[in-house]
Amino acid sequence: MDNTMKIIKEKYLNRGNKFKDVQPGCDVKVFFKIKEQNKERILNFTGLVIARKGVSMSETITVRNVIDGIGVERIFPLNAPNIVNIEILKRGKVRRAKLYYIRERVGRATKLEEKLTKTSNDVVEKELQHNKPSETGEIKLNKNEQASVPENK
Repeated sequence: MDNTMKIIKEKYLNRGNKFKDVQPGCDVKVFFKIKEQNKERILNFTGLVIARKGVSMSETITVRNVIDGIGVERIFPLNAPNIVNIEILKRGKVRRAKLYYIRERVGRATKLEEKLTKTSNDVVEKELQHNKPSETGEIKLNKNEQASVPENK
């Protein structure tokens, strides 16, 4: 019995590593498989991660969503084979590990401030804005250098 548990742990333990970025305060979309009779399909559950618990094999996240005025919470084990993917839609700026206080809040009070992170796309966009072509068609690179746009033939 001990040997079979060891094999199962080794097989599914590394699945949770790809979900390390999921933290409390994130708006996520969890894709998971369900089996009905002999059909298998993928459903998604979108909501706010209010808690992350456990270690290694028993690690879980609690995702909360309000549907028609009723709060629905689902607990997803991160290492389960039925979890296909977890997509992070938005990261919230939080100072707590457990966001259970969100349960008592209603409406706009449940919204979290978004955490802004600097990505490589932001850096490229700023560079492009800084080095915009002027009306004459020249792009200023440095104070001393200038690059001109090739003339049309």
